[in-house]
Amino acid sequence: MFFENAVNLVARNLRDFLALFITLKELYVIERFKLYKSKSDFIKDYNENYLKDIDLRESELKYVVEGITAINDAYAYITDLRKQISIEIKE
Repeated sequence: MFFENAVNLVARNLRDFLALFITLKELYVIERFKLYKSKSDFIKDYNENYLKDIDLRESELKYVVEGITAINDAYAYITDLRKQISIEIKE
């Protein structure tokens, strides 16, 4: 088994993680986040590999999450979070 980098930081807390899910409507894209070199890579992968399936099941999904709103720019949120955590660890 391969355990190097077994944990990938994607959210500050559970509330933000749920907000990312509400925004993206797909968790697999978050799992693949480390593969993206840029926001355009992220958007391309999302559009090519997830958007069609999301659209197909959108009518079946009902999100009832009171008090949690979507994160407008998921890519920026995760990259900024990782930068902040990296700075805190180095200090």
